Amino acid sequence: MLRLMYIKFGCFQKLDFEKSMGKLSFYVFYDGLVIRTFDCKVRRVLGDFFLTKKAGLIGGIHMEKSDKNNVRFFRTHPEDERVQQSLRIFSVLKRNDSVTKKDIVSRTGLSDSVVEEYIEFYKKKGLVEVSDSENEKIIVLNKNGKKVLGVGFARGECFLTVSSMDGSLQRKERIELDVFDNGHLKRKDIKNILSKIEEETQFKDIKFHAAGIALQENVERIKSGDTKFFIKEMNRVFNCRFFSARETTAAGYGERDFGTQTKGTDILFMHLDAGAGVIVKDEIIFEADEGDADRAYLRPWNQFGIVETAQDLLEKGIGTSIVDMVHGNKDRVTLEIVLKAADGGDEVAKDLVKRSALALGMRAAYLVNMFTTKTVILGGGKQENSEEFIKHVRDGANKFLLTGLAGKIEIVFGSLENEASSLGVGGLCRRELFMEV
Repeated sequence: MLRLMYIKFGCFQKLDFEKSMGKLSFYVFYDGLVIRTFDCKVRRVLGDFFLTKKAGLIGGIHMEKSDKNNVRFFRTHPEDERVQQSLRIFSVLKRNDSVTKKDIVSRTGLSDSVVEEYIEFYKKKGLVEVSDSENEKIIVLNKNGKKVLGVGFARGECFLTVSSMDGSLQRKERIELDVFDNGHLKRKDIKNILSKIEEETQFKDIKFHAAGIALQENVERIKSGDTKFFIKEMNRVFNCRFFSARETTAAGYGERDFGTQTKGTDILFMHLDAGAGVIVKDEIIFEADEGDADRAYLRPWNQFGIVETAQDLLEKGIGTSIVDMVHGNKDRVTLEIVLKAADGGDEVAKDLVKRSALALGMRAAYLVNMFTTKTVILGGGKQENSEEFIKHVRDGANKFLLTGLAGKIEIVFGSLENEASSLGVGGLCRRELFMEV
C-alpha cells in the first residue's frame, strides 16, 4: 500500500490507496482518522503524481508537516499496531498507582524488549517516572512533570481543568460566558471567550504537554477559519498543542475515568439532549461514523432534541410555563428549564421529556445489543428534576433490549455533570501523548 498526499484548495491531507478490480480505492485520513473514502479511475500518471477525475485531486508521495495551528482531532480507534500496543500499556499504567515492568509484560502480552522500548520512550518524553527496587523497574505515571489542560463548555460557562499525567486534578477554574445561549459561535464570540480566559485564569505560567477543547454539540460545526483562529489564539495563550473533541466523546471518556459509579468500566455514554453517543471500551473509542450502519445511533439527532423542539414550540406560540421561565426569550431555553417545567406538571414539557427519553432509551438498547456494554451513562448537563426522564429512558430501553438483557443493564446519570467534558478532554490528551510512538 502506497502512502500519498493530495492537494485540494491548498490543503494537505494524507492519502492511502490500493489497486483493486481495475480501480483505485482512496482512504483519506486527517491526523489518523478516516474522514473520506471514494473510488475513482486514474486519468494520467506523471512520475510520482496521479491525476483523477474526482474534483481535480492531485496526489503525490511528498509529505508536508502540518501547520501547528491546524485543528487536530483526537484519534479514537487507531489501527496502527504500535499505537495499539502503547494504549495497552497506558491502560495498565493508569489503573495502577505503580506497576513493575514484569507486570506490564504479563498484562499486555507484549515481550520484555518491546515493553522496555516503550518505557524508555515514555521516560524521555516525561510521561512516566522509573525507579529500581530489588532489581525490578517500578513505573508510575509522572505526577511532577508537565500538565495537560482540558477546556469544556456548558451553557453559559467555560470549565478549565489542569491535570498531571497520573490523572490527578491539580487546578480547575470556571468562567461565566454569555455567548453560548443561542448555539451560534461567531468570530467576535471567540474573541470574547479568549479575552476572558486570558484575563481571568491563572494557568498561563503552567507548562503543558498538550491541551484539548471539547465543544458543545450545538456549536461543534464552527466555520473552519474561525476554528483555526480559536486554536491559534489558545495556542498563543497557553503555548502548547491543542486538540479538539466532540463534547459527547470528551464527556463520555471523563465519566468513564473519573465518574464515581463507572471508573474504569466499559460504558455507553448518551447525551441527554443532543442524542449523540460514544462507546468507550478500555482505550478504544467508537464515535458516530457515517460509513458504518452499526454506529448510526451514535449520531446526534434532529427531531428529538428537547431544547430545540421547545424553542420551536415557543416560536409558534404554544402555551407552556416555559415561556414565563425564560421571560419570552426562546434562546434562554435549556434542558434544565424544560425538565423543571415537566416536574412542575407542565403538559407540553412532560410530553417533550417523555418523547425524547423513550427515543433515547431505544437508541441505547440498539447500541447495547451491538456493543455489549453493561453500563449506560446519561450526561450533558445538570440532572436536576430528571427522575421521570430516566424512568422513561429505562422503559424505552427494556422494550428493545435483546432477551436476557432487559432489566440487567445499568442506566444511570453521570456524576460529573458540567465538568465531564473538561476532565475528559484532559484525559484524552494523556491518551494522545501515549499514542505518539
